Amino acid sequence: MRRIEIRRRGDPRGGLVRNDFRSLGLRGITAVEVRDVYYLTPMLSARRARIVAEKLLCDPVVEQYRFGPGTGFEVLYNPGVTDPREASIRKAIRDLGIRVDEVHTATNYIVRGRFHQVRVKELAALFLYNPLIQHIKFGDETVHHPARYRFRSRSVPLVGNLGNLSAEMGLSLSSLEMAAIKRYFDRRGRPPTDVELETIAQTWSEHCRHKTFLGRIVFEGRVIDNLLRNTIMKATRTIDHPQCLSVFHDNSGVIDFDETHGVCFKVETHNHPSALEPYGGAATGIGGVIRDIMGTGLGAKPIMNTDVFCFGPPRIPHRGLPAGLLHPRRIIKGVIEGVRDYGNRMGIPTPSGAVYYDRDFLYNPLVFCGCLGLIRKDRINKGARPGDAVLLVGGRTRRHGKQCATF
Repeated sequence: MRRIEIRRRGDPRGGLVRNDFRSLGLRGITAVEVRDVYYLTPMLSARRARIVAEKLLCDPVVEQYRFGPGTGFEVLYNPGVTDPREASIRKAIRDLGIRVDEVHTATNYIVRGRFHQVRVKELAALFLYNPLIQHIKFGDETVHHPARYRFRSRSVPLVGNLGNLSAEMGLSLSSLEMAAIKRYFDRRGRPPTDVELETIAQTWSEHCRHKTFLGRIVFEGRVIDNLLRNTIMKATRTIDHPQCLSVFHDNSGVIDFDETHGVCFKVETHNHPSALEPYGGAATGIGGVIRDIMGTGLGAKPIMNTDVFCFGPPRIPHRGLPAGLLHPRRIIKGVIEGVRDYGNRMGIPTPSGAVYYDRDFLYNPLVFCGCLGLIRKDRINKGARPGDAVLLVGGRTRRHGKQCATF
């Protein structure tokens, strides 16, 4: 494995990290240096490694590169988690005529001063990395390689307390839902496999099924069967405003704008995903609504993003946080970067938004992502016809299921 380290002259990231450590109560830090690291497998010769560094990874005007081991500590993605830069870097290296099998990226932090190393690692988890998807590597610790996968089919007997089984497997299904699953598999005369249970839990989740909106709700003694259909949808259809050109059957709604165009608007929440993995959760939220605008009719054009964020107080003491929660500062940083990277880098501006802070959002931030688009009125209606061609282009699905929607 070849390690290539890139150091940027006058890199401002070190000062920001130092200030974050100090704000969390760590005294004695005099300076922090931040460097980008690339691990390439197999071990490239020095000549080929120089080609990769000079032609691809390093800007000679403001950066320097070196080979060999580093100092300090590094943040890397956990085994099995997709590194978002890996595929593009590997392809770019192959375009140079050099074969690489694996690429791992890392961020190297060199912290100078007098302080306790254990304390640095403890505080780094609050704002430098997310333990759910990343880990810290100190010194000569080896970079993890995912073990070669070997399929093993496992059945899950639906016996005993099914609510406890749901909790143990992280299915987030109620006892009533688990009982319904048991009845189904009892009729089939066999227990479900773990994959079947996970699949049912995913598709029957609040995120995918919208059980609250579609369920039966008792409100002030009145039973509302299908909350969405009998409130928002019912009111919209009763009013039947002529400016509503398309509602409730496409990827986004369309209202009248001028003689030629309609305006599309779509808003999506990615609250709990952003609590677990702020960057990916928020990026998926804004990416989803951009996709929905582009998927409206025969293709609308996204022109503007908007967002509303509700976070826990950023200055709350980290020692007072319940176990398992990311510090609000880590969530804020990840959410903002996720929305920025998916929207602004596509050339779609974010001219409006709002941020609200309250302790009630410590456990679950609210991350509302919206996108506005324009569509020609003669392109609002669509439909598949016999003989139409379907073309999907994109990356292979990874073992953890990601990248299957990138087409």
